[in-house]
Amino acid sequence: MRKIALFSLALTLAAGARAAELNGFRAADIKNLTAQIPAPSAALLPLEEISRADTSGCSVQAQRRQSGPLVIAATAVPSRSCWNLPGGGLTAEYKWRQSDKVPQKISIGFWLSLNGAAQYRKASSYKCELDPQLNYSPDTSGSGSYTCTAYSSFAFGDNPGLLTFAYAPSGSRNAWDVQAAVSLDDNGGWDSLNGGNYRFRF
Repeated sequence: MRKIALFSLALTLAAGARAAELNGFRAADIKNLTAQIPAPSAALLPLEEISRADTSGCSVQAQRRQSGPLVIAATAVPSRSCWNLPGGGLTAEYKWRQSDKVPQKISIGFWLSLNGAAQYRKASSYKCELDPQLNYSPDTSGSGSYTCTAYSSFAFGDNPGLLTFAYAPSGSRNAWDVQAAVSLDDNGGWDSLNGGNYRFRF
């Protein structure tokens, strides 16, 4: 009983000290303090931070698949009603190898079909990286091997047509069957697996 009484006394003293501390602030002081420390905006957080912090049931689900030189990444949210739906969608990468660092293919385009709804976009950027050397001395001949990549984004916010069959009438996400083909130039050259298209499922 003595220990309980001492513990209760300690709690009472602590509460009194806290009350005295709070009483030292005027209403204007408290208003200024809260104005100086605003709550963080979700719009300012990186996508992975939003996903971890999200408690609304709209966490981002990201998957990536590769078939030969083509990579498709899918970014999905669980429901069509999610606030972050416009940032979802697909991205496409097409890779090839060449002997210099300046991209030789400069008119890549991507045709993508998501559950039957199709969209075509030209690549928005290109990047070439020197392949890792197999020996211990760096290649100074200037004739190394480079892997180049063309990129394009098919975010739902910019491509609303792809949403047509991505989600069910109830709003829940369907399985995504994606077909893709790549236009290699402006002269009718395509990489489409002889018309069969690259196929992915997310």
